Amino acid sequence: MAKRRYGIRTNSLIGILFGIISGMLLASWSGYRFITCGLSHGRCCILGQLSNDPVKVTDTSQPYASTSCQQTQEPQNVRKSTKNFILIGVMTAKKYLNTRAIAAYKTWARSINGEVIFFSSETSQGNGDLPVVGLRGVDDTYPPQKKSFSMLKYMHDHYIDEFEWFMRADDDVYIKGSRLQSFLRSINSSKPQFIGQAGLGTKEESGLLKLKENENFCMGGPGIVFSRATLKLVASHVDHCMQSPLTLHEDVEIGRCVQKYAGISCTWAFEKLIVNKFFVVIEMELFVILRGEMLASSSNNRDVVQTVLHLLLIVAVPFGDAA
Repeated sequence: MAKRRYGIRTNSLIGILFGIISGMLLASWSGYRFITCGLSHGRCCILGQLSNDPVKVTDTSQPYASTSCQQTQEPQNVRKSTKNFILIGVMTAKKYLNTRAIAAYKTWARSINGEVIFFSSETSQGNGDLPVVGLRGVDDTYPPQKKSFSMLKYMHDHYIDEFEWFMRADDDVYIKGSRLQSFLRSINSSKPQFIGQAGLGTKEESGLLKLKENENFCMGGPGIVFSRATLKLVASHVDHCMQSPLTLHEDVEIGRCVQKYAGISCTWAFEKLIVNKFFVVIEMELFVILRGEMLASSSNNRDVVQTVLHLLLIVAVPFGDAA
């Protein structure tokens, strides 16, 4: 009888140990498969994990709480970064992926403390390790109003809690990562900020852009920077802003949307140029003022090698315009 009880206890102990080990292995597997889904992806992600089909994260128009649980593929080569200072969304087109986009990715993108993602039309695919997102329902039509607004919505929906700053850039700019970081470190990203080169339109466009008194917009060429707070305020209204444009200018409409829903306009950036004809040196100072307060200033001395078309050294200069 004693031996029988001993055998029963031994078998029970073995069963318990087996159950514990099996539970730990199952928990580890399910944790890896399901916890990574997060709250934002919900049950659709979990169902996708069970069927081994990942849930698409390139769609900007449908919330992840959808009951349809549409399953598609992940955007190509987009990494989750541990460097969470700034996310730069570069608007490009399918025909420029192997030229402008890859050139930017192999040069200035390496200097960014954060992530750089290239946004293109729905059918676009990246080559090699180029991080490309094909925006659903978006083509390469110019002006790229839908592409720009959809990109901002995508960055908000997928990365709003991972980065302090967000930037909209063209594929023909060269961004100086160290200057950009140094400049933005001096500004509070928890407050609504809309930073760039202020524009009012040309003389020919006077009165046609539907701008109110003292209202401006950030010009798209040199790049536009949004704080996390600004993107949060604007993202939920992107669809309305896309459906009710007053002009064909993408950057004007972004500025109008930010003004309406975040209550701020583009920073007024004043450039001071001093040319020394003897030494052929140009001294440049850029002051950024927001709501009457000096946010930051920067000065730089360099040789004049060619005409500077877009002078915004703190943020970006287009390829070929400045050395």
